[in-house]
Amino acid sequence: MGIKAADREKWNKLDKDTVVLHHYARAKLIPDGSPFGLKMETYLRMADIKYENDFKYPSSPKGKTPWITVNGKDVSDSQLAIEYLEKELEKSLNDHLTPEHAAVARAFQVTLDDRFAWCVAIDRLVYGQGKVIMKILDLPGPKFTHPFMMKLFKRGTVKASHGHGIGRHSEEEVKKIGLADLKAFSEYLGNKPFLFGEKPSIADASLFGFLAEIITTHDESNWLRKAIEDDFKNLVDFVERVKEKYWSDWEEEVAKDPPPKEEKKEEKKEDKKEEEKKEGGEDNKDKDGENKDKEDGKEEEEKK
Repeated sequence: MGIKAADREKWNKLDKDTVVLHHYARAKLIPDGSPFGLKMETYLRMADIKYENDFKYPSSPKGKTPWITVNGKDVSDSQLAIEYLEKELEKSLNDHLTPEHAAVARAFQVTLDDRFAWCVAIDRLVYGQGKVIMKILDLPGPKFTHPFMMKLFKRGTVKASHGHGIGRHSEEEVKKIGLADLKAFSEYLGNKPFLFGEKPSIADASLFGFLAEIITTHDESNWLRKAIEDDFKNLVDFVERVKEKYWSDWEEEVAKDPPPKEEKKEEKKEDKKEEEKKEGGEDNKDKDGENKDKEDGKEEEEKK
């Protein structure tokens, strides 16, 4: 979908350095149904960067979600967008890292975005048949069409993950990879508030994005969620810390179920009353007519 000139103009009128974050509309249970969207918005909050949400254009010209517009410049892909902002706005979440920690942070970032992300995607859309997606997103079209939609997404995920390489593994092997990654995150985090100490880094924003999605939206029996809650409890504490510090408005930002359509019910009631009145009116008219006929008949007999 092309971007309307009026929307471009609106973005250009924002204060300098204000980021327009383009992503999917709020989901149920969680502010963003995509780990990458949640990562991007969490980064903006951690870095204290002023931003505005745009849900009208979730897909970038590259077909990527999320993406940003800042000072008239569009940048696709969450990681490229973050790196651009770090340079453009001269605000760095990683400036407190030693060169050694920066290298580890980069390794975690790649692991999360380029491998663990596939474990989550395959779990949601292949093993889980898209049930998580149907639960948290307000999908278009009639409800009975959503499972068919998920089958198409599953097919696309199978094909893309096969091209990536991870999709060539068995379910048991994919789960082994995902659990090994979780263990690495948990062991490195230890008892620290964030991965590299007292201050958050870009890798923390990414880690939060994935963990929060799993803990919040996956069923309690799900293998990823069970592993986090049963074996890596420090990751649960990490998610709660980030939510408390940067997402105090979490509940307000989560999509609510649409309110019951009371107005339409009331309208139906009113329409029914009107119909009853009309029917009653017609009945009265008929009765009045009958009474009048009877009176006219009496008068005719009296004349006779």
